Amino acid sequence: MGKKPVLGKGINALIPEFPDSGGQGASSRQIVYIHVDEIESNPFQARTEFGEEHLAELMHSIQEKGVIQPITVNRVGQSYQLIAGERRWRATKKAGIQEIPAIVHEIESQQDLMELSLIENIQRENLTPIEEAEGYRALTDKCFMTQEEVAGKVGKNRATVANAIRLLKLPEKVLGLVEDGRLSAGHARALVPVEDPERLRHIVALILAR
Repeated sequence: MGKKPVLGKGINALIPEFPDSGGQGASSRQIVYIHVDEIESNPFQARTEFGEEHLAELMHSIQEKGVIQPITVNRVGQSYQLIAGERRWRATKKAGIQEIPAIVHEIESQQDLMELSLIENIQRENLTPIEEAEGYRALTDKCFMTQEEVAGKVGKNRATVANAIRLLKLPEKVLGLVEDGRLSAGHARALVPVEDPERLRHIVALILAR
């Protein structure tokens, strides 16, 4: 495992109240290069879809310019588990590049790791509205945070978080239309109060026909 240290601030620059596991200040966090095969996927990843077309575009960008923004990982024994940057990691592997820049943490608590992973991914990744909503709901349901606390962590207002979570009340087929980009998140939010399935299908059909 090659290591080429570069000074970096890491996650503590985004979430300063999160404890620095090394006992040092956030400004001393280093970026090191880790072999891609020593890294495992993130079980708390907010993103659920990794489109091949987008991965290919990112792969070509990495081949030309390298990985500009380091990934964030948690050290687990002799290997590493992703906290954030799964698309960059996947694209780097796809490009045939063996090492990737990373900021390393040592977090023992699965609760803390889950919280940090979800927050980091919501803040940094280009998530779909449904993936973002699922991330917010996971923080409230699994990390026992209030919507106000979630909003503070990710830099949004509480109404934004609440409206996003409300989307998840819609039927799977409607959520699929939002995921595919055929239905906007704004239109979807307006449909949440519609309880009658037949009326909901009719309104969705009218929107899609425009």
